[in-house]
Amino acid sequence: MKHIILLTSLLVVTSCKSKLTPNIDTAIPIEINSKQLTDMIDKGQNMVLLDVRTSEEIADGKISGAIEIDFFEDNFEANIDKLDKGKHYIVYCRSGVRSTNSVALMKEKGFSKCTNLEGGYNAWSSQ
Repeated sequence: MKHIILLTSLLVVTSCKSKLTPNIDTAIPIEINSKQLTDMIDKGQNMVLLDVRTSEEIADGKISGAIEIDFFEDNFEANIDKLDKGKHYIVYCRSGVRSTNSVALMKEKGFSKCTNLEGGYNAWSSQ
């Protein structure tokens, strides 16, 4: 009887854990620096650059090919929900704070392949 109770308890804990633990791809780094991003671009790695800065900030320049979703817009979450959860996103803002928050939100929403660009566009443009 003890074995049945122990086995049942183990199954319950395991099934609950799998529902609570987000599906995160451990091969995808949480954060990369500008040099690492340059290497990824040069190698033609399959990824989507996501710029979460304002249109005023983007007017000063952006990383070529990036899609834009303004972090401060009211429809930010709705626009994130429209993205393909199976793709690898490299997220950046001006200095890395909004993109860090964006990556956290995306992971909460079930995105398993999200990476923050350390230092954001400021670090990218100064390399």
